[in-house]
Amino acid sequence: MDTELLKTFLEVQKTRHFGKAADNLYLTQSAVSFRIRQLEQSLGVTLFNRFRNNIQLTTAGEMLLPHAQSVLSAIASAKQQIATNYHPQRPLQLAISSELNLLFHHEMFSQLIAVEQPCQIQLYPSSLICRQSQLIQDGIVLFGCQLPEPDPMRAICLGYLELMAVRAGESVNHLEASLGLAELPRIHQQSIQFSCADPALLLNWVLQHQASAYLPAVMLKDALARQQLIRLPAPILKIPIWAYAQTDANWPETWRTCLQANSMLLSTV
Repeated sequence: MDTELLKTFLEVQKTRHFGKAADNLYLTQSAVSFRIRQLEQSLGVTLFNRFRNNIQLTTAGEMLLPHAQSVLSAIASAKQQIATNYHPQRPLQLAISSELNLLFHHEMFSQLIAVEQPCQIQLYPSSLICRQSQLIQDGIVLFGCQLPEPDPMRAICLGYLELMAVRAGESVNHLEASLGLAELPRIHQQSIQFSCADPALLLNWVLQHQASAYLPAVMLKDALARQQLIRLPAPILKIPIWAYAQTDANWPETWRTCLQANSMLLSTV
């Protein structure tokens, strides 16, 4: 059976919506519907009861669900085991929230990758990582929301990143920028004018447009000292950073020690 059909089945089951599943899988809605029909035809059953804005699993769909999850998990585990045993010196393939790219500058980067196995890091917005399970390779470092632990991985909290509400200069306009995280509160009531997962680009936009935003406190010291930014009377947010790794991997502990020792992340809320 085509594993892409099972992936599509699981995405529709999770979202309960063909259109949302299509968006998450970067497919058209008709392609998602076609895949589900293919799967149903191959099994000879109906998997979903289709009602307007209310898609539910049938009894057959409920029976298939744990098997689909087990099949995809087993394939991922097999790929990982084969890669580890036959290519022991290959770099770790890590997917990292692009909101955290401020952690990978200068000497900090060399400390973070000073593990037994070198790393290859790819940056993606947190929202994309949460939607796209295929981005899980050897590990993930995710900013904000916690995922259900993807078997056979474990989750470990590396610490907490402080976000501070600031505005540029003495501006009284209500332009607002955002890192795009769902858990961030709004500063103003107007709509977000600029959203960007790169904190450095977001900071530059805030300064250029005399705007407001929640930004990582570790990158604001100089701008606050020069009075380019003014701290707003809003609570500092402490957002968790989650690492997902194979159960025998030691890089998350190494990263946690390094990041907290260099005051990039807090150890507790």
